[in-house]
Amino acid sequence: MLLKQRKKHLRDCSLDPALLGSKLGRGAGHIVFAYGNDLVVKIPFLKWVKSRLSVLTADDAKKNIDIVKERFEPYILNSEIHCHEFSNSYCITQNRVFSFSNLRADHIVNDLEIAKQFSDILSRNQKLLEEKGYSLDFFGQEGCIKTTLSALKICHPQMANLLVAKDSPCRIYIADSQLFEVKKPENERISRRMMAEASRWGFLLNKVFAKSAFGEDIGRTKRK
Repeated sequence: MLLKQRKKHLRDCSLDPALLGSKLGRGAGHIVFAYGNDLVVKIPFLKWVKSRLSVLTADDAKKNIDIVKERFEPYILNSEIHCHEFSNSYCITQNRVFSFSNLRADHIVNDLEIAKQFSDILSRNQKLLEEKGYSLDFFGQEGCIKTTLSALKICHPQMANLLVAKDSPCRIYIADSQLFEVKKPENERISRRMMAEASRWGFLLNKVFAKSAFGEDIGRTKRK
Protein backbone atom coordinates (compact mmCIF):
# COMPACT_ATOMS: atom_id res chain seq x y z
CA MET A 1 0.00 0.00 0.00
CA LEU A 2 1.54 3.31 -1.08
CA LEU A 3 1.86 6.26 1.28
CA LYS A 4 -1.10 8.10 -0.26
CA GLN A 5 -3.30 5.02 0.11
CA ARG A 6 -2.15 4.46 3.69
CA LYS A 7 -3.03 8.01 4.66
CA LYS A 8 -6.44 7.69 3.03
CA HIS A 9 -6.96 4.43 4.92
CA LEU A 10 -6.14 6.24 8.18
CA ARG A 11 -8.61 9.01 7.39
CA ASP A 12 -11.30 6.46 6.58
CA CYS A 13 -10.61 4.91 10.00
CA SER A 14 -11.03 8.33 11.69
CA LEU A 15 -7.30 8.64 12.39
CA ASP A 16 -5.01 11.57 11.63
CA PRO A 17 -2.66 10.84 8.70
CA ALA A 18 -0.41 13.70 9.80
CA LEU A 19 0.62 11.55 12.80
CA LEU A 20 1.85 8.68 10.62
CA GLY A 21 5.54 8.12 11.29
CA SER A 22 8.26 5.77 10.15
CA LYS A 23 7.73 2.11 9.37
CA LEU A 24 8.67 -0.06 12.36
CA GLY A 25 7.93 -3.57 11.16
CA ARG A 26 5.76 -5.95 9.20
CA GLY A 27 3.92 -9.11 10.15
CA ALA A 28 1.82 -11.61 8.28
CA GLY A 29 -1.21 -9.32 8.23
CA HIS A 30 -0.17 -5.76 9.11
CA ILE A 31 2.46 -3.13 8.51
CA VAL A 32 3.39 -1.30 11.73
CA PHE A 33 4.18 2.42 11.82
CA ALA A 34 4.94 4.94 14.52
CA TYR A 35 1.84 7.04 15.22
CA GLY A 36 2.27 10.27 17.14
CA ASN A 37 4.62 10.26 20.12
CA ASP A 38 3.55 7.19 22.10
CA LEU A 39 1.63 4.87 19.79
CA VAL A 40 2.02 2.55 16.85
CA VAL A 41 -0.62 1.99 14.19
CA LYS A 42 -1.14 -1.37 12.49
CA ILE A 43 -2.50 -1.14 8.96
CA PRO A 44 -3.69 -4.27 7.11
CA PHE A 45 -1.49 -4.52 4.03
CA LEU A 46 -3.91 -6.86 2.23
CA LYS A 47 -6.80 -4.44 2.54
CA TRP A 48 -8.34 -5.38 -0.81
CA VAL A 49 -8.38 -9.07 0.11
CA LYS A 50 -9.78 -8.38 3.56
CA SER A 51 -12.44 -6.06 2.17
CA ARG A 52 -13.60 -8.30 -0.66
CA LEU A 53 -13.26 -11.74 0.89
CA SER A 54 -13.76 -10.86 4.56
CA VAL A 55 -10.64 -12.85 5.42
CA LEU A 56 -10.02 -10.81 8.55
CA THR A 57 -12.51 -8.12 9.45
CA ALA A 58 -12.79 -5.36 12.02
CA ASP A 59 -15.09 -7.63 14.01
CA ASP A 60 -12.42 -10.36 14.00
CA ALA A 61 -9.76 -7.92 15.16
CA LYS A 62 -11.99 -6.56 17.94
CA LYS A 63 -12.86 -10.07 19.13
CA ASN A 64 -9.18 -11.00 19.31
CA ILE A 65 -8.27 -7.83 21.19
CA ASP A 66 -11.10 -8.39 23.68
CA ILE A 67 -10.00 -11.99 24.32
CA VAL A 68 -6.37 -10.99 24.87
CA LYS A 69 -7.43 -8.21 27.24
CA GLU A 70 -9.58 -10.62 29.24
CA ARG A 71 -7.17 -13.57 29.32
CA PHE A 72 -3.73 -11.93 29.45
CA GLU A 73 -4.49 -8.67 31.28
CA PRO A 74 -1.11 -8.27 33.09
CA TYR A 75 0.82 -8.45 29.81
CA ILE A 76 -1.26 -6.42 27.37
CA LEU A 77 -0.38 -3.25 25.53
CA ASN A 78 -3.43 -1.02 25.39
CA SER A 79 -4.92 -1.46 21.91
CA GLU A 80 -7.87 0.16 20.17
CA ILE A 81 -9.66 -0.88 17.00
CA HIS A 82 -10.63 1.82 14.48
CA CYS A 83 -13.24 0.63 11.97
CA HIS A 84 -13.06 1.66 8.31
CA GLU A 85 -15.96 3.88 7.32
CA PHE A 86 -16.60 2.28 3.93
CA SER A 87 -15.60 -1.38 4.34
CA ASN A 88 -15.08 -4.10 6.94
CA SER A 89 -11.39 -3.22 7.26
CA TYR A 90 -9.77 -1.39 10.18
CA CYS A 91 -6.63 -0.01 11.82
CA ILE A 92 -5.28 -0.80 15.28
CA THR A 93 -3.52 1.71 17.51
CA GLN A 94 -1.39 0.36 20.33
CA ASN A 95 0.88 1.71 23.05
CA ARG A 96 4.47 1.74 21.88
CA VAL A 97 7.34 0.01 23.69
CA PHE A 98 10.52 1.93 22.90
CA SER A 99 13.21 -0.26 24.44
CA PHE A 100 12.75 -4.02 24.08
CA SER A 101 14.07 -7.31 22.74
CA ASN A 102 12.14 -10.21 21.26
CA LEU A 103 11.91 -13.05 23.79
CA ARG A 104 14.78 -15.55 23.51
CA ALA A 105 15.52 -18.72 25.47
CA ASP A 106 18.43 -17.07 27.31
CA HIS A 107 16.05 -14.44 28.72
CA ILE A 108 14.08 -17.23 30.39
CA VAL A 109 17.20 -19.01 31.67
CA ASN A 110 18.92 -15.91 33.04
CA ASP A 111 16.02 -13.85 34.48
CA LEU A 112 13.75 -15.41 37.11
CA GLU A 113 11.03 -12.76 36.72
CA ILE A 114 10.89 -13.26 32.95
CA ALA A 115 10.73 -17.02 33.49
CA LYS A 116 7.82 -16.63 35.93
CA GLN A 117 5.88 -14.34 33.61
CA PHE A 118 6.50 -16.60 30.61
CA SER A 119 5.27 -19.60 32.59
CA ASP A 120 2.14 -17.67 33.55
CA ILE A 121 1.48 -16.73 29.90
CA LEU A 122 1.80 -20.40 28.91
CA SER A 123 -0.66 -21.41 31.64
CA ARG A 124 -3.14 -18.76 30.53
CA ASN A 125 -2.76 -19.87 26.91
CA GLN A 126 -3.43 -23.50 27.85
CA LYS A 127 -6.62 -22.46 29.63
CA LEU A 128 -7.71 -20.39 26.61
CA LEU A 129 -7.10 -23.37 24.32
CA GLU A 130 -9.13 -25.71 26.50
CA GLU A 131 -12.04 -23.34 27.04
CA LYS A 132 -12.28 -21.41 23.76
CA GLY A 133 -10.07 -23.13 21.18
CA TYR A 134 -7.81 -20.10 20.61
CA SER A 135 -4.08 -19.57 21.08
CA LEU A 136 -1.64 -16.70 21.03
CA ASP A 137 0.69 -16.45 18.07
CA PHE A 138 3.98 -16.49 19.98
CA PHE A 139 6.45 -16.27 17.12
CA GLY A 140 4.82 -14.12 14.45
CA GLN A 141 6.24 -13.88 10.95
CA GLU A 142 9.55 -12.38 12.11
CA GLY A 143 10.03 -14.98 14.83
CA CYS A 144 9.28 -17.87 12.47
CA ILE A 145 11.84 -16.60 9.96
CA LYS A 146 14.55 -15.99 12.56
CA THR A 147 13.93 -19.29 14.33
CA THR A 148 14.25 -21.08 10.99
CA LEU A 149 17.48 -19.20 10.19
CA SER A 150 18.87 -20.05 13.63
CA ALA A 151 19.55 -23.56 12.30
CA LEU A 152 22.17 -21.90 10.07
CA LYS A 153 23.60 -19.99 13.07
CA ILE A 154 22.54 -16.71 11.45
CA CYS A 155 20.49 -15.52 14.42
CA HIS A 156 18.88 -16.72 17.65
CA PRO A 157 15.43 -18.35 17.90
CA GLN A 158 12.96 -15.79 19.20
CA MET A 159 9.31 -15.21 19.93
CA ALA A 160 8.79 -11.93 18.12
CA ASN A 161 5.28 -11.37 19.51
CA LEU A 162 6.51 -11.40 23.12
CA LEU A 163 8.52 -8.29 23.88
CA VAL A 164 11.01 -8.20 26.76
CA ALA A 165 10.80 -4.61 27.97
CA LYS A 166 13.67 -2.83 29.65
CA ASP A 167 13.06 -0.76 32.79
CA SER A 168 9.46 -1.93 33.17
CA PRO A 169 7.74 -3.74 36.08
CA CYS A 170 6.08 -6.03 33.52
CA ARG A 171 9.02 -7.65 31.76
CA ILE A 172 6.98 -9.29 28.97
CA TYR A 173 4.38 -7.62 26.76
CA ILE A 174 2.20 -9.31 24.15
CA ALA A 175 2.71 -7.32 20.96
CA ASP A 176 0.16 -9.00 18.68
CA SER A 177 -3.45 -9.72 19.59
CA GLN A 178 -4.20 -11.77 16.47
CA LEU A 179 -5.07 -15.27 17.69
CA PHE A 180 -4.86 -18.70 16.15
CA GLU A 181 -8.30 -20.32 15.91
CA VAL A 182 -7.55 -23.97 16.59
CA LYS A 183 -11.13 -25.20 16.83
CA LYS A 184 -13.06 -26.33 13.75
CA PRO A 185 -14.73 -23.30 12.09
CA GLU A 186 -18.51 -23.05 12.11
CA ASN A 187 -18.55 -20.65 9.16
CA GLU A 188 -18.98 -22.43 5.81
CA ARG A 189 -17.62 -19.68 3.55
CA ILE A 190 -14.58 -20.95 1.71
CA SER A 191 -12.47 -17.89 2.57
CA ARG A 192 -13.20 -18.38 6.28
CA ARG A 193 -12.45 -22.10 6.11
CA MET A 194 -9.14 -21.36 4.38
CA MET A 195 -8.27 -18.79 7.05
CA ALA A 196 -9.10 -21.27 9.81
CA GLU A 197 -6.99 -23.98 8.19
CA ALA A 198 -4.04 -21.58 7.88
CA SER A 199 -4.57 -20.63 11.52
CA ARG A 200 -4.35 -24.26 12.65
CA TRP A 201 -1.16 -24.80 10.67
CA GLY A 202 0.28 -21.62 12.18
CA PHE A 203 -0.49 -22.96 15.65
CA LEU A 204 1.22 -26.28 14.86
CA LEU A 205 4.29 -24.44 13.54
CA ASN A 206 4.40 -22.42 16.77
CA LYS A 207 4.27 -25.66 18.77
CA VAL A 208 7.18 -27.16 16.82
CA PHE A 209 9.33 -24.04 17.17
CA ALA A 210 8.52 -23.61 20.87
CA LYS A 211 9.43 -27.23 21.64
CA SER A 212 12.60 -27.33 19.56
CA ALA A 213 13.99 -23.88 20.37
CA PHE A 214 12.61 -23.21 23.87
CA GLY A 215 11.84 -26.67 25.21
CA GLU A 216 8.29 -25.53 26.00
CA ASP A 217 4.77 -26.57 25.02
CA ILE A 218 2.59 -23.57 24.16
CA GLY A 219 -0.57 -25.58 24.81
CA ARG A 220 -2.62 -28.62 23.97
CA THR A 221 -6.08 -28.65 22.50
CA LYS A 222 -8.87 -30.11 24.60
CA ARG A 223 -9.30 -33.82 24.16
CA LYS A 224 -12.75 -34.99 23.10
